[in-house]
Amino acid sequence: MKTERPARLALLGALAVLAVVVYIFDVGGLRVTLSNRWYEAAHPDVIGGRCLCCEGTLEFPPDEELGPVGTLFDYSQEDSQRIAISGVVYAPGGLSPAPGVILYIFHADRTGRFPQSGSISGCAQVHGALRGWLMTDENGEYTFLTARPGSEGGMYAHIHLYVKEPDKNAYALAEYTFADDPLASGEEDIPRGGSGVLANGVLEDGVLHYQRDIILGLNIPNYP
Repeated sequence: MKTERPARLALLGALAVLAVVVYIFDVGGLRVTLSNRWYEAAHPDVIGGRCLCCEGTLEFPPDEELGPVGTLFDYSQEDSQRIAISGVVYAPGGLSPAPGVILYIFHADRTGRFPQSGSISGCAQVHGALRGWLMTDENGEYTFLTARPGSEGGMYAHIHLYVKEPDKNAYALAEYTFADDPLASGEEDIPRGGSGVLANGVLEDGVLHYQRDIILGLNIPNYP
């Protein structure tokens, strides 16, 4: 009977720790999960290295047929600055287009927060509800339409981009950033997949159009 209490306390302690570390921290509404940290530690040679909830790349609805054009729902809000980003995804080396590549996009809302509203699960609990998926066409082309995200707490506006090649694990590419953002430095330490800085947008029918091409494997750690 004397050993029951310590065992019970140990069990309660373990449950309490588990409850606390479901999310390690929350900064600006972007939450880092324990499972993500475990994956990084257990797979040090994964292509691309650290990736915050990269499994979200495959969380699109099972009945959804991905195509090269997509729209995030925030785009429909009338007072948003609507943007369209298009480009070509190239195979390693940058000479031939890469069809059938999944692009996973997520970003903050106009206030700079990652919205957690509605019934969300999986990596939406980390990346927020403003996310979407595309698949490049036979020419490697893609286009997505959304609203320019806001910034909060001195953080520049940016759009996250993960990529999933058919025969490789998902990995993160350089974020889309805006050359006219006074909070952005205009420089990237390592432009993964090529530069993500958006400049020289063209305004058409109230939509600001940008271009960004991507080269798979470029500046990606552990890329074979």
